[in-house]
Amino acid sequence: MTQQRDLKRRIRERQQQTGEAYSTARGHVLAQRDPGDANPVDAIPVVEPLDVTETAALLGLRCRTTVFPLLAAKLSPRILVERVRDALLVCESERLRSLAFHSASSPMPRRWLVDRAGTMAFLERVGAGIGGPSPSGMNLAIHVDGVPVICTAWHPHAEAEPTLVLSTLGDVAWGTL
Repeated sequence: MTQQRDLKRRIRERQQQTGEAYSTARGHVLAQRDPGDANPVDAIPVVEPLDVTETAALLGLRCRTTVFPLLAAKLSPRILVERVRDALLVCESERLRSLAFHSASSPMPRRWLVDRAGTMAFLERVGAGIGGPSPSGMNLAIHVDGVPVICTAWHPHAEAEPTLVLSTLGDVAWGTL
């Protein structure tokens, strides 16, 4: 029996015994689990991007720059940053260029992910091998040695350091778009 199925069974058993709502019973069952459990059911995986700011600075970028591990495993960070730099020199997004070359960026608009249809169309174009900017202008897709690369201007609020985030299609679940 999988852990998830076992958890649901124990929650339902508690519900029957106590008459509690599912969410209340779940909270009690989770509180009773073994703290040494190496694979808790409700764990959220975290992927830390690699900081390649020093490499980016050597290539003329003046902002914090990160690369997701999935992309770094496919491409050398130096080659990746070099190709992104070359694309940013000619891209249409002033937001991306000013962040990359002047470390200047304003925080993202409050509702920056309103156009979900436009974002999905952008991701479909990336998957089909077509590069270019996203509808918001906060992302640029290029292909480096056959690997789709998404370059994102990330500046969620005024206290956060503006960052150029480099990812690939497998990383978009983290919500950069």
